[in-house]
Amino acid sequence: MPAKPMRPLRTGPKRTTADAIRDAELRSGKSSRVVSISDLSSLTGYDRGTISRWVEKGLPVEGKGSKGSILIDVRALIEWREAQAAAEERRKVPESTEDYSLDLDAELKREMIKARKITTAERTGILVMTSIVETTFASCLNVVRQSVMGLPSRIERDLLGFLSNGLQN
Repeated sequence: MPAKPMRPLRTGPKRTTADAIRDAELRSGKSSRVVSISDLSSLTGYDRGTISRWVEKGLPVEGKGSKGSILIDVRALIEWREAQAAAEERRKVPESTEDYSLDLDAELKREMIKARKITTAERTGILVMTSIVETTFASCLNVVRQSVMGLPSRIERDLLGFLSNGLQN
């Protein structure tokens, strides 16, 4: 298959670097994606009513379309939503920490008293570490289980109150 001849990228007058820089500066403020509310709804997944409420709350619009539809810049929407989310998070945080004074010395004293109480209770035997007791009890039950299961099959394993054919009256 013969190779297709390459065509030049631009057939008009040659663009200078200054022209390219000027065009980039003009485009930097706006994205090239300006859409209507219904197109923005399908693009972002938000309901058209939600986007209309955002416009009422201050979402910047680019203007009106030919049929009266509102045109919105996608980049402006993203920047506006980020600003709204940041403002909402700022409202959750108090303005100053003067209302929430932290008394670290009192908190440290309370924790030290708790630690001393626990240590004293362990030494006197009032408080027992449950992890050691639970592990020991589980290993004892395991030994009993192995002993019962290790009985020869010719010895009948009867439980108190049960006969081999059912419950005792």
